[in-house]
Amino acid sequence: MKKTLTKKDLANTINKKLGYSREEAKGFIQIFFNSIINTVAKEKKLKITKLGTFLAIKKKARMGRNPKTKEEALITERYVISFKFSKLLKDKMNK
Repeated sequence: MKKTLTKKDLANTINKKLGYSREEAKGFIQIFFNSIINTVAKEKKLKITKLGTFLAIKKKARMGRNPKTKEEALITERYVISFKFSKLLKDKMNK
């Protein structure tokens, strides 16, 4: 069964475990996510111990093809985000 973990779920957990209001918890979560986004955008790499590493990988420009129309088009140079699991997380998932 697929489960999406939402900010609301995280805020409820913080509320129950730590006693902060849901609004305060949502604020904490937003600050945390913004920190991740800003660090990856600036540094191109962010390692979170026991979770994994976010990497911004630069892709070169190349020719691509629209699969529907078969028309060729230039795909511009861009960054893509990659996530590499930590060994701890991999081991926990493979138990």
